[in-house]
Amino acid sequence: MTGSPGDDGAETTADDGGGWPITYEQAAVSGRSLAEARDRYDELTGRRLAAKTVATLRQRGQFDPSNTGHAELAQRQPLSARDHLELLAAGEVLARYYRHPAAVHDAVRAGATWEQVAAARGTDEATERRRYREWAEGQRQLAADYPQFGMNQAQFAEALDRVAGDTISGPGIRAPDAAAAHPAMPETSAGAEPEAGQ
Repeated sequence: MTGSPGDDGAETTADDGGGWPITYEQAAVSGRSLAEARDRYDELTGRRLAAKTVATLRQRGQFDPSNTGHAELAQRQPLSARDHLELLAAGEVLARYYRHPAAVHDAVRAGATWEQVAAARGTDEATERRRYREWAEGQRQLAADYPQFGMNQAQFAEALDRVAGDTISGPGIRAPDAAAAHPAMPETSAGAEPEAGQ
């Protein structure tokens, strides 16, 4: 097995076997739970930070092998190239789950303004309106292909009204089958996105 320097100064090995999926697409259909994605992300992040800390201490001439804390950090295996890819894939699984457009849909239906949504997500109103419209268009296409899912024409029209306006008053739109259109990700399926139209 050969290696090359990683971004933390430690050797990064080429490892093609085992472990978590190394692409988002693989992770999305792997059947691993969201909890497993979190655990793997935390494990790899901890190892990455440990390696960076050891490299920094050595660079400064401050690493002390007799120091128990330093020794324990040095014993943690630096990330291989594959590990770094696993970290990226697991992180993307988590990011897509937690920032899913359905959360914006529910927020604006509940009366949140686009200014508030943008502030909550750290973006701007124009970006959030555009993303919401793209998601709604995807939901409309989903309904065209599979009528039991997505948005019907009336729901899509109201979504466009939300994009054009600020908020929409009233109870909002949700068909009887909306639970199927907006399912929450089960803990047994980490990577699959709850909805189409992203």
